[in-house]
Amino acid sequence: MPSERLERFAAELVALAEQMRQESNIAFSADDERELMRADCRVPGLPATRAQTLARWCELATRLYRFRRQRDRLFGSIFGEPGWDILLDLFIMEAAGKRVPVSSACLASGVSHSTALRQIDEMVRYGLVFRERDEVDKRRTYVWLTDTGLARMGAALEQLSSRGDGDGQEAWDSPLRERLTR
Repeated sequence: MPSERLERFAAELVALAEQMRQESNIAFSADDERELMRADCRVPGLPATRAQTLARWCELATRLYRFRRQRDRLFGSIFGEPGWDILLDLFIMEAAGKRVPVSSACLASGVSHSTALRQIDEMVRYGLVFRERDEVDKRRTYVWLTDTGLARMGAALEQLSSRGDGDGQEAWDSPLRERLTR
């Protein structure tokens, strides 16, 4: 009897996980896309350069993230770059003036919660994202791009949008380059 209950519970969890996966792959509606595209990106309290970076690359980041979800629907999740998906999501949500709970960032990655959390831990170690507990609800933790993370996302998006004229080296400082090339 207890094993039957466990099996039913496991089946419910699998169904819930599948539903969450499908919902995270739903394409942006036209209304969602318009809302993101008209995001002011000058969120009060942000330094001008931060707001400028968000405003300049918000549309490209949104298109890239949407394309990646559509690609996953066509091919499955064989390409897997959960860290990049998280960074794109954080960029887009900040541009829209929204705070991102860690659980939402995990869903945006398109991989398991534990894999996404490992990616977030790595990004925190590299100084790309910052994590902080909600002051009101201590069970919730938010994550966002650090100034370094935002600058690197801006540089990466600029490289993606260019015709390949630059080599992008200006976007990488020596400590990060050393860690990533080990």
